[in-house]
Parts: sequence; structure tokens; C-alpha cells
Amino acid sequence: IRDSDSVLGLEKKAQEIIPYLTVLTSKDPQPEEARNKALQALADMKGGSIDNGKTVFRRVCINCHKIGNEGADYGPSVDGVAKRLSALKLVESIIDPNADVAEKYLSTSILTDDGRSVVGLLVSETPEEVVIFDGKEKKKVAVAEIDERTQLKQSSMPEGLAATLSPNEFLDCLLYTSDAADEEDS
Repeated sequence: IRDSDSVLGLEKKAQEIIPYLTVLTSKDPQPEEARNKALQALADMKGGSIDNGKTVFRRVCINCHKIGNEGADYGPSVDGVAKRLSALKLVESIIDPNADVAEKYLSTSILTDDGRSVVGLLVSETPEEVVIFDGKEKKKVAVAEIDERTQLKQSSMPEGLAATLSPNEFLDCLLYTSDAADEEDS
């Protein structure tokens, strides 16, 4: 067993990435140079557990992202992601989902006549109703009830999701989405 594969090795890696994750998940604005350095450091980081990454992916990501035959198509497919994105862009997309968003994944905000607010990914639309996926469930809103509708310049992926992962889970998920996704894509 290599040290990087042992529990001690994983803990050491987790300790190494904590300062970078702290910079990137801070609520306080950070200097661009510090953010870029932290993104690159995480992109260059090796280690993690593919099996645990799969568990983390199933727990956190699968409601919106698809890998192989598992998951949903509300966000970009993870299959072959390392062929489409550099390691740096992959880390950035997890840490800051609003950094670079394809138009079809932008959030829509709807305010109804009775004051309800629905924000999420526009899943479908007919002349009678729109369907928004809010990250947990699909919500139908009758077009006749819509007071205001706005396409937001932000991803439907929640900000701060990376901050909900432990350092080990972050590494594991990163390894799984980059390495395992490419294997399943082959």
C-alpha cells in the first residue's frame, strides 16, 4: 500500500487542501491571485478514493448530473468530463458554478401573483405551464399565475455546495468525476 492510499495518506492530503478550500469557499471576497493559486493547487492535487467519490457523487450530485446510466440530466453530463474540461476548469466548476455557465443551465426566477417565488432550472414550458427543477423537485407553475419571470445570470447549481464536503470528500469526488467518468465513457 502506498502512503497516499492509506488512511494516514488521505488525511495528510486532506490537511494539505484545507487552506485552498478555505480561500475558495470563504464568504469574504478573496484576491483573484489567491483564488487562482488555490484553484491551480487543487487541480494539481492527486489522491482520493474513487469508491468513496462514487458514494459522494451519488449523495450530492446525482439529482442533477448524470454519469453512465445513473443520475438526472438537469446539469451537464459527467461522462468524459476530463476530456472536455481541464482539471482547473473542473475544480472551478465545482467551487464556483457561476464562473462559466452554458445558457441552457442558467437559472430562471419566477414570482407568482400570490407572492410565491420559484427559482431553478427551466425543465419544460408549454403555453399553459412552466416546470422548474429547484434542485430537489420539479415545480409546476401555471403561466396565468406568473407575475414576473427572469432568466438569471447564474447556474442552477447551488453556490457553496463544495463547502458542504469534507476535504477528503472533495478529493474523492474530484477523482471520481475526472478518472472514473472517463473510464465509464470508454
